[in-house]
Amino acid sequence: MVVYESYFGCTQQVAEAIGAGLTCYGTVHVLPVAQARGMRAIDVDLLVVGGPTHAHAMTSAHSRESAVDRGADGVSAEAPAYGLREWFDEIEQGAGPAAAFDTRIDASALMTGRASKGIAHRLRRHGFHLVAEPESFLVSHDTLLPDEAARARSWAEGLGRIIVQTPASVR
Repeated sequence: MVVYESYFGCTQQVAEAIGAGLTCYGTVHVLPVAQARGMRAIDVDLLVVGGPTHAHAMTSAHSRESAVDRGADGVSAEAPAYGLREWFDEIEQGAGPAAAFDTRIDASALMTGRASKGIAHRLRRHGFHLVAEPESFLVSHDTLLPDEAARARSWAEGLGRIIVQTPASVR
């Protein structure tokens, strides 16, 4: 399962590329965070979670409102109230493999921050174990940089290989 939060479409593109990279390993569900509400993330072989980097971290209610003010596509008036932070508050404890990703401006992580670090922290806190270091995919303003979708797909293929090579008893 790939769960993502996206406001300008970049993170959605990355999530879909990750989903495509995992399809050769089984059925993949790629869901925006609002649609993942109430889903049992503990029932999946691999949970991949990602979101945009806003103000050096995961989105917040304030940063989501700002995204709407900046003209984010496809965001209803209700959307800013629910994001990854709220989703993590609702999900059950897990025990399976997981991975975290983000999208961020193409600049030093020291300057931009990385939402994937906070996502990884929350995954661990919920009992999941990371099978890869958190990954960032780069954007320029509200556009995914060239080759980032292909890089996301390749990253996901690597995640799939890790899962296939890990005995179920260890997962």
